[in-house]
Amino acid sequence: MTQVSLKRFSLLSLTAVILALPNLAHADRRSFVWNYEAKTMQKGETELEYYLTGSVTRPDGVVDDLVTFDHQVEVEYGITDNWDVSMYQVFRQREEADGDEEFKYRGTKLRTRYRFGDIGERFVDPLIYLEVHHNPFSEEVEFEQKVVLAKNIENLILAFNMTTEQELKFKDDAQEYLFKPGLAVGYQIRPWVILGVEMEDRILTTSPGGFDHSSFHAGPTISLAGESLWWNVGALIQVTDAYTEEPRYEVRSLMGIYF
Repeated sequence: MTQVSLKRFSLLSLTAVILALPNLAHADRRSFVWNYEAKTMQKGETELEYYLTGSVTRPDGVVDDLVTFDHQVEVEYGITDNWDVSMYQVFRQREEADGDEEFKYRGTKLRTRYRFGDIGERFVDPLIYLEVHHNPFSEEVEFEQKVVLAKNIENLILAFNMTTEQELKFKDDAQEYLFKPGLAVGYQIRPWVILGVEMEDRILTTSPGGFDHSSFHAGPTISLAGESLWWNVGALIQVTDAYTEEPRYEVRSLMGIYF
């Protein structure tokens, strides 16, 4: 990762911390960065979320690592206490092999979540997640489905995510299928601080019954919360050797503001 990219990511992350610190108190928020819990927005509530994901890759034939920043701005709204919807605007900032950088609009995402019952009502709390992403410039459509099983045991927070994604590339007449089982374990050491570990396996195939590659990622997460603002940051390190297909390292900053 270049010094300029590191400084940019560090500055944005530091700004989020500064904004969060004055309001540290009790609040509902996400505990993790990549994995979801069985939480939805309450009826009539609105939240703005900003995702900044930095990834380091080394494609085949490239000598140096390449850095990509994905920006997502999301607005969530609670239709009922168990059902919410959201819209994302997606942008990508990429460092090319020749040293140039590009910033591109990557389309719109629409997402909905539904939680079955109240939290703690069952042995595990189930939630389903559906998402569609359309990129008008590349003529690609992605569908994502997620089943979430979560459990809180006093200060211990557990979450399992089973994610499937389908990417349709109309211009190239191609398809990709991605399966991502994920696990997150967190512990609330203070009302406003949660420390955790996240793990994710990524299995990619270009046909429903085929296999292309698999990569396993793991790393730490920290969550801070305030009365109207929360901020999470986490890192994933690839512990396999699929470096030409999947990022070697990923860092994500995720901030939410309630209205």
